[in-house]
Amino acid sequence: RRISAIGVSERIASERCERVGETAGYSIRLENKRSAKTRLLLCTTGILLRRLQVDPDLATVSHVFVDEVSYGMDNYLFFTSSYSIYIK
Repeated sequence: RRISAIGVSERIASERCERVGETAGYSIRLENKRSAKTRLLLCTTGILLRRLQVDPDLATVSHVFVDEVSYGMDNYLFFTSSYSIYIK
């Protein structure tokens, strides 16, 4: 998950001819590359869940893209993603 978040953010930044942390960045446990200009943030499931605890409405987020979602018993949603992307 960590490698995916970093790798995909590097790929997006490269395609946009930017450095990681400008408009595309990542946030993983104990490491974060983003700035005030970051609009596309790739993160691990843990980071997204922590953000949901602080801001349940995700007021500063316009979109959430989740890779690999599965449903468990009683329709509980399990995030089993390699990475999650959200746009501020």
